[in-house]
Amino acid sequence: MTPGRALLSLLFAASLALALWASAAAFLGTTQWLAVTSGHSMQPTLVTGEAAVFVGVAPADLRVGQIVEVDVPSADQHRYGYEPVIVHRIVGVFRGAGGEQILTRGDAQGPEPFRVPASAVTGRLVLAVPAVGWLVLLLHSRSGLMMLVALALIYLAYTVLDQRWQREAERNAGGAPG
Repeated sequence: MTPGRALLSLLFAASLALALWASAAAFLGTTQWLAVTSGHSMQPTLVTGEAAVFVGVAPADLRVGQIVEVDVPSADQHRYGYEPVIVHRIVGVFRGAGGEQILTRGDAQGPEPFRVPASAVTGRLVLAVPAVGWLVLLLHSRSGLMMLVALALIYLAYTVLDQRWQREAERNAGGAPG
């Protein structure tokens, strides 16, 4: 493989990965379709390092017992010290004149001290893959991206060297006494 083809192969692979990412978001009905679990609030159901896959869910389809990804309102983030996004189980669905609200809790803790609008739910958990989340975290880190770039450069260098070695081997084979 020539260096140009190797570079094109890498660009094609990157483009394909981006297209699959975008397609998955459209197919699953949510832009936040993948999350990496962290913390202990959902143990033993979910443990740190799992890749959690979500599908979109309409507010009217929310039910007690579902594990959902929720955008925590900024006021509650600041008041209670919550992260911007949590993955917890629904323990209450409240429908009233003010609209639908849900109450969630981690399996290893009590309920949240606040309710959120049902529209804050960005997805319902459909799959959790153990340990894969560590790879996602690595690729989202500076050192992980540097490692990925280094691997791509090593691959390109190998293709250049391999092509040289092949030409040298052909020259040696052609000039050898028969």
